[in-house]
Amino acid sequence: MTPIGLLHLSLVLFAIRYCSADLPVHCLPEDVLGDWTFVADDAPVEGSVPRCGHSTPNSALSALSLVGEAPRKQYVVEKERFNVTLTNQVDDSGERPALLAIGPDGEKGTWTMVFDEGFEVRLAGGKSYFAHFEFETMPGQQGHNGDMLDKIGAFYGRVDGHVLRAFPEPVYACHCERTTIGWHSHPASSGVGERHGCFHAHREGTPTIGFIQRHQVPTSVVSMGEANGKKTILVHMPRSKGALRGAANATGLKMETLPLNWDWRDQPGLEQEGDDLASEFDQGACGSCYAFSGTVALGMRFRIALAKKLGRPTSLDLSWRATARCAPWNEGCGGGFPFLVGRQAKEMGLFQLTTSLATEPKCNADLASLSLEAECPLSCQNPDSSAQPVYYAADYGYIGGFAQGATEQAIMRDLYEHGPLSIELSVKAIPMLFSGNDGEVITTYNNRAPHRDDVPQHAVDERLAHLSPERNQTLASLPGKPFDFKDWLWVDHALLSVGWGEDQSKDLHQKKATIVGTPVSLGLLQQRLPDMIHHWIIRNSWGPDWAKNGYGKLIRGVNAGGIEISAVWMTPDMQRLPKDFDIPAAKPEH
Repeated sequence: MTPIGLLHLSLVLFAIRYCSADLPVHCLPEDVLGDWTFVADDAPVEGSVPRCGHSTPNSALSALSLVGEAPRKQYVVEKERFNVTLTNQVDDSGERPALLAIGPDGEKGTWTMVFDEGFEVRLAGGKSYFAHFEFETMPGQQGHNGDMLDKIGAFYGRVDGHVLRAFPEPVYACHCERTTIGWHSHPASSGVGERHGCFHAHREGTPTIGFIQRHQVPTSVVSMGEANGKKTILVHMPRSKGALRGAANATGLKMETLPLNWDWRDQPGLEQEGDDLASEFDQGACGSCYAFSGTVALGMRFRIALAKKLGRPTSLDLSWRATARCAPWNEGCGGGFPFLVGRQAKEMGLFQLTTSLATEPKCNADLASLSLEAECPLSCQNPDSSAQPVYYAADYGYIGGFAQGATEQAIMRDLYEHGPLSIELSVKAIPMLFSGNDGEVITTYNNRAPHRDDVPQHAVDERLAHLSPERNQTLASLPGKPFDFKDWLWVDHALLSVGWGEDQSKDLHQKKATIVGTPVSLGLLQQRLPDMIHHWIIRNSWGPDWAKNGYGKLIRGVNAGGIEISAVWMTPDMQRLPKDFDIPAAKPEH
């Protein structure tokens, strides 16, 4: 069988296993900058997270049911209306960098995009707001669960100059100037537990009526005129833009402070029978890579923290199946984002794997008879730590402080100091990821294969030029510098990084690896590879037979497939361990 045939077979075997996490929306951070009006209730629900009109798991159809004023009034009983300014200014004076938001009274807050689908805003007093951008069907069209950005036929509220235009098969209109109904939370205080509610938001100076009421063809509708280019192997493509203006590095990290090789599987205190970091390996035929990656990453960090606390390894595993089934913010088997798994872990908690429990659990989220496609059972929607062990994240976020804010050094630093984390990449850009290259370093990638997008800098300036004098004065008084956002790349898979290392490139060429390309391109590949190949150590969710025992290596430092654009960290909450906490000791390796 030819190499092309081998690749095709791999595509067939694995095509249903990764997750094209996407709703039919696409907005860049430059589109979102400016003044927003938030309309919210008073977070009337204590303890549990309301659906706010969405299904659990979330879906495109449930979001479509919330378009218009009637659903907004039904699910958001207005108790407060306030302004928030989202800026491109990064404050790196604290423990972690953050994009600055200005709250209703001029106080400092933070915000981040969640990929291209929504934003999360954190304001003074620990208040947190998350919502997807709104989308609706165009006249005469019908929506379906599983539809993605390639069905967008119109954009509203975007800045000019996008590389990614509307698509030739229009089904949806995407709104970057308003959100659908989202969720907000207020921290516990004065004997009252954490409270939750619903909100929606729109950017000032833009209409809030729906597409069907407009009765006009938007000027931004153009056919997709950008081809993916020739099928070539590109190695060591230049880095995308993204450095702070006037600053060499947003993190201030120095590479010489980190070891040349690091692998969490080799660290003392984690030795046990089987895999040292987690027992689960296979997401199956469900687009749940985000749930698998986020849940297992937090579970790994719990194992590390518990080993330090107890002085021995533990066998704790968390349930990625329950995470996929019961996320009000992600789309179950239809995809999602590790960042929102972090929100779920902090606000709802994640179940311990039920197969490791001694007693019958209240929520049987891991039963094989319960389809992963099924809606979340009522017994699982609001985890009860008194009835079943639940583990929480104390906090979560993007490396670098916000989506598209990561760097190679920042990822390495967080991984080294705190444990494995979730990373995102484009499988389309790295075809050899399907086979895992037998565990050897994957060095081939083509970042031009996936959808890409960017806008000119003057679009940012134009957006921020409309801020009021008061907001401009407040922004000038806050610490930080403007950030030049990186080019956007459509990633479709999430996995874990557990370490990094180096390999001699001359050894790589002697391995029997399947590399797709012409003899000329393969010759160029050998010429371009440096003597030493830096790589990430990655753990996939495609079973233990992938790569080498479920672990592989991917070239590091060149943003292959977008792997160094965004990464998600979570911190285990050691103050909210389950009541009567007792984790069995791990069996030592023989």
